[in-house]
Amino acid sequence: MNTKSEQPLHSSENLLCSEAQIADIDERLKALHGKCLGGGSMTLTSQLLPVAVRPNSVPVTAGPGLAQSPLSPSEAINAIHRGGNALVSIESKTESGAWVRLATGTTIELFSSELLQPHLSDADVYFGLNSVYASYRSRRKSKITGMTVYSRKHLQHLNAVAVDLDQAHQPGQQFHFRSFLERVLRYSQQEGIPLPSIAINSGRGCWLLWLLADRRDQSQPVPAHPDCCNIVKRIGRAAIRKFESFGADRHCYDPERVCRIPGSINSASNSRVQFYRISDRYFTTAELGTAFDVHAHRTQITPRRTGEKGARQIPGGLERWRVPLRGIRALAEMRRKFPQGTRRYATYYYAVLCRRARVDNVEQAVMQFAEKYCPTLTLAQVKKCLHSSQQSHFHIRHDTLMRDLKITTKEQEVLSLWFKKPQPSCATKISHRHKMIRAEMELAVGAVSVRRMVDILKIKHGLTVGRTTVARDMQKITRNRPALGVMSMVVSQGMQTMVHA
Repeated sequence: MNTKSEQPLHSSENLLCSEAQIADIDERLKALHGKCLGGGSMTLTSQLLPVAVRPNSVPVTAGPGLAQSPLSPSEAINAIHRGGNALVSIESKTESGAWVRLATGTTIELFSSELLQPHLSDADVYFGLNSVYASYRSRRKSKITGMTVYSRKHLQHLNAVAVDLDQAHQPGQQFHFRSFLERVLRYSQQEGIPLPSIAINSGRGCWLLWLLADRRDQSQPVPAHPDCCNIVKRIGRAAIRKFESFGADRHCYDPERVCRIPGSINSASNSRVQFYRISDRYFTTAELGTAFDVHAHRTQITPRRTGEKGARQIPGGLERWRVPLRGIRALAEMRRKFPQGTRRYATYYYAVLCRRARVDNVEQAVMQFAEKYCPTLTLAQVKKCLHSSQQSHFHIRHDTLMRDLKITTKEQEVLSLWFKKPQPSCATKISHRHKMIRAEMELAVGAVSVRRMVDILKIKHGLTVGRTTVARDMQKITRNRPALGVMSMVVSQGMQTMVHA
């Protein structure tokens, strides 16, 4: 095609395209698609069906020759997210480049929600290509729609392998989607690459999607197991290398990738995003791996950790078990001998803690402990405790040790490094600080500076608090307690803050 006749889809000159030019483009795509499919009888309408063109008040234009009946965004996303209980993540991008979560749910929930509908056709709205699952540890609400949102990192299904062709971003080149797609399909035919399931006109580029199917159940996508995610990543990188001459984005292969919602607006080009159905085929990872020369290989497992850890790199989990081990030794020294009813528990817990703390020669250490502090136990009983400690899952709580070893309150006070007093919560500390500041403000005569209040809290109450925190607390107290009088706070750059009564 003559490059002089190619114009970007958002150009106003596209509106003046002649019917002969439109028919010529359609005829060539028909012929090319017939060759790629081996002379199949599929019509152009089923090949390049625009998946969504939704009317909007923003003046945007569609490409030439796209007069077929469009599908709705829900039908397009249903073709991608077809797994059982598949949840779709909807997000938007602000002008500053920050991502904002709008909603997460099934296609029925999303496209029937009145809260989300006004945002689906806005500018720069995206959806996750791969399905996520509901994480019950995180039930956040969107600040914009108020709907439940989940992270797109918690993947449930792998739905597609995507390639983002960004040739439109290269300087000095105009982008015409139809002619560009024609060249891509011709190249795929020459290289023996299967036709993509969906082609996307993103406004400034072209996306190719190969939809995935599980090899055991073709009606379901690939489960997002770690090994499957690794395979899909490798296929994505291989596909990028295949289409490198078309400006393939080298970073577009991660499973958390998002794509513009069909019918939304690309603010950079002021054009609508359109989806086209190229093929009805779904691919297994084995089929795509063969097509893109991705071969299976054995997973390499290193026999040991690389590099030795220094003395300062000892995991905190190891020290977590050394504390009760030192505590039970100190308790044994205090008691001299464990009383009846606690001897077997003491021997068993000591063996478990020795194993967990990685003590050298655990059997010898336990034998010496039992002989010194539990002399009434027989050798068979001690060996039984040792054997039971090997099968333990090491889930021992301080409350369990206190109950089984019958540790008294006085003993807990002596063993303060083992049984630490519970620290008050942050909210309790803040409430206590507010109470002291309020009392000092009521006792003060005239003005109290923030600097003076900081000194009072440190000297009189033993609290070390920064001036910024105290200034914020005093401002909050004067706002919530009118009884203190009409006060004003003036904060200078040198933290000279005054509160006037």
